[in-house]
Amino acid sequence: PLPTITGVPGGTFSATPAGLSINTNTGLIDVSASTPGLYTVTYVSPAASCWGTETFVLEINPLPIVVATEDSPICDDGVSTILLGETGGEATEWSWTTSGSATFDDDSLQTPTVSNAVNGETFTVTATNTNTGCVNTSSVSVTVTPLDDPSFTLADFCFGDANNATITGTAGGTFSFNPDPLDGASVNGTTGEITNEVAGTTYDIQYLTSGACPDSLT
Repeated sequence: PLPTITGVPGGTFSATPAGLSINTNTGLIDVSASTPGLYTVTYVSPAASCWGTETFVLEINPLPIVVATEDSPICDDGVSTILLGETGGEATEWSWTTSGSATFDDDSLQTPTVSNAVNGETFTVTATNTNTGCVNTSSVSVTVTPLDDPSFTLADFCFGDANNATITGTAGGTFSFNPDPLDGASVNGTTGEITNEVAGTTYDIQYLTSGACPDSLT
């Protein structure tokens, strides 16, 4: 802010205590370079013999501490729901925005939930301390990890023949019956091979991956 001199121009400005960035000639205050606090600003007129002073008090309020939070990493399950939050403790109003196309349940909440977030999407909260009118922002990016690929193939086979499954997706998972046929047959958890099968029976085989974001296919 810049003061308006209604008296004799050409004087000098000063401020106490230290911490206020003020131009001594113009009185221009650089708020961004000043320390929050209460200051007394004094203007001394330039008159050689009949000089005078004028003082006024101003307060610079601190920006509210704003800390955006999120609960990723999550797995991309087709919904990708993430809980956001702001934990600075000084704001009283919030407004959230996103760099992508995720949707908020309510973007004015302190802890909104977003759906359909994608990896790397950034969420920004603009928080206001209504007691001072001061506003600050904070941003956070989320991590959304794709689900493993549980694709595999297993062809029909003749009784007694080798019949290993072929994993075409994410390796390292486990094969099992789904449901269990309860006929004495067994399936190799690593290869998917069925043994002790009953001729003419159809078996449903499930493959479950074992990564950070597992998925299954039957």
